[in-house]
Amino acid sequence: MWKKIFNILKHPLFILFLILIIGLILRLINIDRTSFWYDEAFTGDILKLSWKDMFAVIAADKVHPPLFYVLIRTWSIIFGITQFSLRSFSVFFGLCGIGLSYFVGKELFKKESYPVTGLVLALVVAISPFFVSYSVEARAYSFLAFLALGLAYSVYKLLNSIKGKERTKYLIATLLLAVVLCGTHYLQVVYVIAIVCAGLIYKFVFTEKGLNKRWLYVFLGIVLAVALAVIFLPLKSFVSNLGISGMWWVPDIKLYEVVRVYYSYFLGVVRYMDGVPPVRELIFSIPTLVFGGVMFGLHLIGYVLTLVSKKIVLEEKRKISFFFSLALITFLGFYLLGVLNFNCFVERYTIAGGILLLISFWMIMSSLIKKWFILIPIGIYIAFLFMLKPMPTRTDYREVAKALDDMNNVQRYVFTSPTDLIDSQFYMSHTNVYYSYELKGEYPGWALLNDDVNGIDIKDVKEGDILVVPNTEIDKYINLGYSISETFYDGRFSILTK
Repeated sequence: MWKKIFNILKHPLFILFLILIIGLILRLINIDRTSFWYDEAFTGDILKLSWKDMFAVIAADKVHPPLFYVLIRTWSIIFGITQFSLRSFSVFFGLCGIGLSYFVGKELFKKESYPVTGLVLALVVAISPFFVSYSVEARAYSFLAFLALGLAYSVYKLLNSIKGKERTKYLIATLLLAVVLCGTHYLQVVYVIAIVCAGLIYKFVFTEKGLNKRWLYVFLGIVLAVALAVIFLPLKSFVSNLGISGMWWVPDIKLYEVVRVYYSYFLGVVRYMDGVPPVRELIFSIPTLVFGGVMFGLHLIGYVLTLVSKKIVLEEKRKISFFFSLALITFLGFYLLGVLNFNCFVERYTIAGGILLLISFWMIMSSLIKKWFILIPIGIYIAFLFMLKPMPTRTDYREVAKALDDMNNVQRYVFTSPTDLIDSQFYMSHTNVYYSYELKGEYPGWALLNDDVNGIDIKDVKEGDILVVPNTEIDKYINLGYSISETFYDGRFSILTK
């Protein structure tokens, strides 16, 4: 009996089940910790609109294609439009990503007696603070990570399939996943291009017979040509003259800063902060680029050691090269967009490359460090996770909405901050919610703000209306003749009336 119990406990699928439970617990702990921030509230607010109005807002937003909103709206028809249900969409695909990580490692890196690589990959995706955070965000990011890993697996199988039904199957899967990926997030075309490049490297540079030097030189020549073009040609000015630009809130990035992604994907970011999210802080100070540089160094050295190792067979080296080059080319592609004046280097946008980076790193570690010795670097990683500081708090718009809903005799709730409006109205039972402006069209590009529908000229605020004002802006409105009626949410907001 004890032998049977032991055999069950050490079975890979039982261990995977435990890893999935750990991943689920970490995500459920965080699912209700904060209220929606702007991007999530945008998702929730448009799901309350009709299908026609939802597509109109998506078109006006001009940021993401509609596929994610169609999928999560379908999900909400079944599970409802609540904070928990909408975030559960991402939790579901976060767990799917954990499971897929295991099967990628198990299928591609078979061990003689135990699928160590698959379990390692599943565990690191399950506990990575970055992937935990974005598995509880009511946005498309955990779905993107799942699709990206599935596409990498499908392309690899396609490259190794024989002619006939098997190749057709993987070709259809590859095309479908690529279309869904780009239909969910425009910028994932960078990842699709990167996977084509990685596939060419796998097929023509690191071949079944070994390194093909002729194709290696061709590849290096292309890289050199691109580098020289970026350095010496006025490409940025050319792109600027075409009127093409990236996100105004994303700063320029230097090439050496690309390594910061190692810090982000290993230790996490504060996802609900506006702008480019800051990284999670440790209890002791380690500069982001120092940590990232060290991890990149380990990744690169590990890859080189893999290539020169006589104990690792050629086909395993080719697999590792495919995933390593895919992650590297993806991030260089996003960097190149920045060089061309299209700033978009934000870790949640590069999440497709991020999950491949994490997987590639631990693939290499589990190939070099055999069997259960891999628990040593895993233990070190977990030790770092325990040394992370708690994430900073933010305004809880559930409490803001409740305080406003409890007020009596209110004709219209008029927010002076459009961000507060969008974040609060998802939780409010009242629908007479508006924002104030001083000039018509004051907030261009804010797809959920329509002067003729939910906007009020500040001069047209009348008796029975209340202004909801962050305390940082009170003086401005007092000077306009408003008076403080009451304060709420620990004095952070005030209600102003005429």
